[in-house]
Amino acid sequence: MATKLFVNLPVKDLNRSKAFFTELGLAFFGQAEDMASVIISEHTQVMLLTDTVFASYARNGVVDATASTEAILVLGVETRDQVDQLADRAKAAGGSPVGTPKDDGYRYQRGFTDLDGHHWEALCLIDPAGLSRERTMSGIRTGTVTSADGTVIGFDQSGAGPAVILVQGALMNRSDPVMTGIAAGLSRWFTVLNYDRRGRGGRRAGRGVRRVVRRQAGAAGRRAKPGYHPAGPVGTAVPRRRQRAPAAG
Repeated sequence: MATKLFVNLPVKDLNRSKAFFTELGLAFFGQAEDMASVIISEHTQVMLLTDTVFASYARNGVVDATASTEAILVLGVETRDQVDQLADRAKAAGGSPVGTPKDDGYRYQRGFTDLDGHHWEALCLIDPAGLSRERTMSGIRTGTVTSADGTVIGFDQSGAGPAVILVQGALMNRSDPVMTGIAAGLSRWFTVLNYDRRGRGGRRAGRGVRRVVRRQAGAAGRRAKPGYHPAGPVGTAVPRRRQRAPAAG
């Protein structure tokens, strides 16, 4: 299975384009008379191909990037300063700003074009404290809480931002790969609480189906009755209604 990505872009003047990306602080992996490879990361490179070479690979006509949008290439960085540095360097090297900076408290983003009109974006995902969200993903805090009836409940907490509580399926616990994968993805933008259901993993003293239902229903602001049972992949309480026999004719 391939683990590297090579994005190919057509350019009109290879030497001029090489100078532009050098001004952005990017290095080159390899160069030839009609192509050059810009290193974006360990697994990603952008191949700059002269128009003629690019057209020889293209199945359809080559888009004029100054008149139409073919793609938007996003460079993910760690800090707001790095976003500004990339965008400012691009402008100083002859590129043009695209749109207005986006700053909504959870991302900081600025767009620019290169010398051939290709649309680039510099992006930093941030938390409310201004820290890189990539760093928040690495920290997972494990702990326990004790419910009113004395049951110990284990949980993992990760990320930063608005709180999200994950509820597993009936046959899962918080260490299941599905749950840890969801938690890792959401922790880029949220404070994620991934906890064990009653009698699972870090919980102690399981209480049976009816107690689970009562506590879940209580969390929903209603009193559960024996006619309820847990169902569905997220373990929610749903009504089980008795079916009445049809009246005799």
